[in-house]
Amino acid sequence: MHDRRFGGLFWGTAALLMVGAVWSLVSIARSPSTTKRAATTSSSVKSPIRQKHGTSTTSSTSTTLDPFVASYGTVGFTVVNPGRKDVPASTKKGCALLATTTKQLENGLMGRSDLAGFDAMVFRFDRNLIAGFYMKNVKAPLNIAWFDSNGKIVGATTMPVCPPQIKDCPTFKPGAAFRTAMETFDGGMSKLGVGTGSVITYTGTCSPSA
Repeated sequence: MHDRRFGGLFWGTAALLMVGAVWSLVSIARSPSTTKRAATTSSSVKSPIRQKHGTSTTSSTSTTLDPFVASYGTVGFTVVNPGRKDVPASTKKGCALLATTTKQLENGLMGRSDLAGFDAMVFRFDRNLIAGFYMKNVKAPLNIAWFDSNGKIVGATTMPVCPPQIKDCPTFKPGAAFRTAMETFDGGMSKLGVGTGSVITYTGTCSPSA
């Protein structure tokens, strides 16, 4: 509350204070609630993963004009698929948005319907962990794959949209500890050759192909 002194103008001061109080209440009511994409393994799935902030470097190309792209780093990657029944061996390269800070990990692809020309979004953590992801405020189904510290895939699934009327969206997690996770919109993971037996390696910063 602001302390205003205008001599003997008591009623004028009281009126100002009442207006200020009403404005404060309106401001609080308008403040958006914080939502999280990555949840911990605790009993409350709304608690975000907390980790030391990593270093993120945004792309120097014109795509940084998009505020969404500018708020993330970038990382190149190579997916090696050794081949399996009915799926030939392959090696595919790509460029992903990179989430490492708490804010980036929490937001992920919330509110997005595209990847702004990138192939995927990579979530990179500073330790091995088992944690869930959920689809709060995500507009379209997502493919997700989890990789261990050696880059070997430990799980993958498709996460459907969580309807806005659902209070507690379901969480999705692999059955083993992971170090990184990758998300694409539905159908994108198969285009990158990600599947059983895949191994991923990461390089430096990158720019999406035209």
